[in-house]
Amino acid sequence: MGGGPRDKKQSTQRQKRLESIAEGQAELEDIDVADDDQIDSNQKPKKDLDVDDEAVKDRWSRYIGAMGVEAVAKQAAASIFLSGAGALGVEVAKNIVLSGCKSFTLHDPKPVNLKDLSGQFFINQDTDFGDGKSQPLSRAQACLPRLQQLNFYVRCKQAENAEIPIANLDSLVSPPWNLHTYDVIIMTEGDHSTMAAVNQFCRKRGIKFICADCVGVFSRVFNDFGDSFEVLDKNGEELQDVMIQKISNEKEGVVELLQNVKHKLEDGDEVTIQGAEGMKLKAGMKHDDPQVKSDCINDTIHKVKVLTPYSFTIGDTEKFEAYECNGIAKQLKTKVQFKFKSYAESVRAKVDDMPLDGNLAIADWEKMQHN
Repeated sequence: MGGGPRDKKQSTQRQKRLESIAEGQAELEDIDVADDDQIDSNQKPKKDLDVDDEAVKDRWSRYIGAMGVEAVAKQAAASIFLSGAGALGVEVAKNIVLSGCKSFTLHDPKPVNLKDLSGQFFINQDTDFGDGKSQPLSRAQACLPRLQQLNFYVRCKQAENAEIPIANLDSLVSPPWNLHTYDVIIMTEGDHSTMAAVNQFCRKRGIKFICADCVGVFSRVFNDFGDSFEVLDKNGEELQDVMIQKISNEKEGVVELLQNVKHKLEDGDEVTIQGAEGMKLKAGMKHDDPQVKSDCINDTIHKVKVLTPYSFTIGDTEKFEAYECNGIAKQLKTKVQFKFKSYAESVRAKVDDMPLDGNLAIADWEKMQHN
């Protein structure tokens, strides 16, 4: 026996609601995506991305495994502002929201147009272009509901529906902009004046700045993370432990490894010596680092200068007695400081003053896959 008119009405309403969600037209306040298989209009997505939450660990386990808990935790606490919701901007926005952050703000006052349909996958021609009586949506307005549905842990917001007022940068620290509250500002499709002005604003306040453009097969990315940006892990590779065969006693002590044992250390890397026998401190000598409590070379930290794949120097070892046997050199994570130039300074720089990968100077137009 079929259901009554009330059941059919509820079924129709539910179907319309599901369709509106799929199209990104439903009100976000009426959607709870805490359970991917259930929609409850009585709940609101208010959770923050917490890497200590078991549900977060389970859902983002592969991302945490690839990037590390510390990096994901920093990203989860970041507030990000993105200007430009074109083909490049929407791809950046999608990746940021999916990977997770504290809040994400999208800015783009340009109305949607037919050209956007060629690369902007969050714009719908049937619903976003107006019906003749109403105006088309801005690109930010069209994208935001669909972005929010990607990740309910991220608070997605739309910025002021106007161009960024670069003539008065002081206005950016007050409503409705409040750009000083963001950790990262990303600019796409911006003109030179806007890029330079926003970058200047960011440098004064320690905000990370990224700008990018993509035109056909050509693209560019510019990063400015300030005058003193600390990198905790410069290459992401696993730390090495290498077995020692000999350590010399001289002004630049040489560490030789066991036969056929290679290291992958670079100049400036740091190692600590563990388990070496001999090399006691000579009478009256002290360690350079007062924190080291051992009476020998063990537990000391040394900056490396590479000689060969099988040897490296560790600085002055004349204060120690002769090496006897055993020992391991353990690589330590080395923090690296980078100083970035401003956008205006970089675009005015001469080609000879800019770093260039030689492989990028050659173009093989017959076989594009070689480039």
